[in-house]
Amino acid sequence: MASAGSAANAAAAAKFWDYFQQQKEAINALAVLSKDDASQKIRDLDSSLREAFIYLPPYDQKRLSKDLDELRGQHHQQRSTSKQQGFKFKSAVAKPNNALATASSSVTAAASEQPSSADSDGQASPPATGPSHKYT
Repeated sequence: MASAGSAANAAAAAKFWDYFQQQKEAINALAVLSKDDASQKIRDLDSSLREAFIYLPPYDQKRLSKDLDELRGQHHQQRSTSKQQGFKFKSAVAKPNNALATASSSVTAAASEQPSSADSDGQASPPATGPSHKYT
């Protein structure tokens, strides 16, 4: 025959099991609406579970702790995916270095294609953009 203490513990454990399941459902429903309220409910449920360890059998302690950890994990995952990112500058699109190489090679090619304007003595004349008079 079971003692009165163990019967009371079994009744309290069953009552806590029902309470835990109801709170778990409420937290899942609340997590969609208010993440902060859900976090508070999870902390409250954790506190209640720690207090219930006195009369819960070891198997139930492990099972409910595991369920609470899974609930925390789901809540954390929902919070991390729905967090708003802070202000960030747009990332600059890196221009390829080939554009610089192509531009400098086209300038070099254009300069080599221009006819050489040398005087009869072999000295180069001033550029066309310079002064209009010749230096002597």
